[in-house]
Amino acid sequence: ALPYLHHSLDYGTYRSITEMNSVLSPRLATTGRLFSTAVLKTKWKSDVVYLYQFPRSPVMPNQSPYCLKLETYLRIKNIKYEIMKSYRQRSEKGLVPFIELNGRQIPDSGVIIRKLEKHFDCADRLTEEEKGVARAIDRMLDCSTLHAIQLDRLVKNGRLFASRAVSGLPLPGFITDRIGDRMAAIMGKRMRGALGKLSDEEMRDLLVLDLNAINSILGQKRFLFGEVPSAVDCSVFGHIASTYFLPYRQTLSDVLDDDLPAMAGLINRIRTHYYPEWKDPQ
Repeated sequence: ALPYLHHSLDYGTYRSITEMNSVLSPRLATTGRLFSTAVLKTKWKSDVVYLYQFPRSPVMPNQSPYCLKLETYLRIKNIKYEIMKSYRQRSEKGLVPFIELNGRQIPDSGVIIRKLEKHFDCADRLTEEEKGVARAIDRMLDCSTLHAIQLDRLVKNGRLFASRAVSGLPLPGFITDRIGDRMAAIMGKRMRGALGKLSDEEMRDLLVLDLNAINSILGQKRFLFGEVPSAVDCSVFGHIASTYFLPYRQTLSDVLDDDLPAMAGLINRIRTHYYPEWKDPQ
């Protein structure tokens, strides 16, 4: 965890480095991720969701598509929640986001949403056909779109993604550059492992195919299945908005702005209505 910096930086900054490095590296020091099976919020309130996720970014509520997806769902369903921000805390499965509800930990955004649907009786009112379409979109986002997005989002722009202006990390530029390089290398391996040895152009073509598929289902509707947003709208928002609103141009933002105005409208509509406090940085 960058031990050679220990003598040149104050402890708070060094701690921030080791915490962020623990997010990136599978080999963790003792200051790395804290996996927990125990309930962390011991004085919890009934039916309040305690949402564990990364801290806010200066440019968006969260850089993680899954954290943004889950918080959007909580807002759309008007479920009371409190944010428990941390770079280090992890669920029993080693993941973020996770929640605690009534003294019980629930990991994985998809599992969380299904549990919340049952607990709060707030499942989307969809036809069987719409449920099938929603499931297909959700799996495409997780298994294809997520990885294709990373080429421009992180692999080619790791230093921008990790910079203080974007990530909010209270660290000097030479350190965030190192973090960005490491993130880019890790994500590049994951991307190639998931999608094979596609060229950059083929990877971008795959992303455009996915975006067009979602846009075709959306059509001219306000949300994917009509006038009311559903859980899959949250999935789309999490994956697309966490890239679209980054302050540097990418294939995704170019395609939405130039070719898919309806889909850009969906993303901006959710942001405006459900995140009124979300302002562009000055």
